[in-house]
Amino acid sequence: LPPAKTAGLLSQRENPHDRAYGATLPALGALVTRKYLEAYRIPESALHKVAVKNHEHGSKNPKAHFQNTITEDDVARSPLVCDPLRRLHCAPTSDGGAAVLLGTSQGDVWYRGWGKGTDVPLFQEREDISRFAATAQASSLAREMATIRTGDVDVVEFHEAFTSF
Repeated sequence: LPPAKTAGLLSQRENPHDRAYGATLPALGALVTRKYLEAYRIPESALHKVAVKNHEHGSKNPKAHFQNTITEDDVARSPLVCDPLRRLHCAPTSDGGAAVLLGTSQGDVWYRGWGKGTDVPLFQEREDISRFAATAQASSLAREMATIRTGDVDVVEFHEAFTSF
């Protein structure tokens, strides 16, 4: 779809209060990102490394949307979407989803835990905009149900709209 049509469709996912003031998903993502970078004294170049890593993994997957590698310079030179987010910090709007469970034991894969979380409905009501309370709640509940600690998990990979997330 043309960018304007895509933006119009995506804006319907936003909170009506935020949308009324012109807050787009990239704008809110940029606010979260800026707060996170400042709170933890992280350089913007760290975001570039995440994009490079993600594209590297995609280059090895024949079903990936993008199969090209990029450099940190490519990311830094990509168009600014909403400061500090650049185009190569943003996922394409056509992404889907998948899940893979890997283990070292032989036999069937079994379901060990799940979790869900909620947060306040309005962005400006968040206690800390640099954190995703719902994600933290869901993760904690899933680990508790599975009777594992954070240190028991070797790798976690997930999709989000921006490299900072």
